[in-house]
Amino acid sequence: MEKRPHYLPGFDLSVTFNRDAMTPPRRRWFQFSLATMFVVVTVFAVLLGWELKFIEQRDEFREWLLNSRGDFRFRGNTPQSVTDDIPIWRAWLGDTSCSLIMLGHNPTPAQLEKAHKLFPEAEVRPRYSKDGREIPGPPVF
Repeated sequence: MEKRPHYLPGFDLSVTFNRDAMTPPRRRWFQFSLATMFVVVTVFAVLLGWELKFIEQRDEFREWLLNSRGDFRFRGNTPQSVTDDIPIWRAWLGDTSCSLIMLGHNPTPAQLEKAHKLFPEAEVRPRYSKDGREIPGPPVF
């Protein structure tokens, strides 16, 4: 049995190597496939839609609150103070923070829980006492 040399076919061992020719080309850092880009864009769109839905629910609750003789107070008068307690991306999407949510007559526990879920940064309480008197809120500046 004849021994064959261990080398790759088509590879000439007699060639001298240039050290510069042996260095691999520089890797490009921002290479990605089209499929990867579609996945990233889809995930971003889903997260953005989720945040927009949450902002829409907050706006609908504010409308319902005003229609049911409730009230809400913003955090402050300057644009910076209105967005202090919410994430920056929600402020970019037009959301504002509230410091106080006052629900109308005889709020149900479900309404109180919904207000706490939608406005975790706010104090949530009834606007009227059990005998019908209005509970004063903090002064508006």
